[in-house]
Amino acid sequence: MRATDNFNLFTLLGNKVEILEKIFDESTGATLIKLPVSISSGIYILDVNEDESKIIVVKKE
Repeated sequence: MRATDNFNLFTLLGNKVEILEKIFDESTGATLIKLPVSISSGIYILDVNEDESKIIVVKKE
């Protein structure tokens, strides 16, 4: 991962979900993405630089 990576998140129905913030950690090469508190737990599609992955979002109560 790089600080310039492009992230998009979609529901399985293709609706785009807003990513509030992305924080890149150069020491680990990992990026933390912050999602709206209103997001539901479920399976989403994460598009990173046009490569798609399915992810599971578990909402913390």
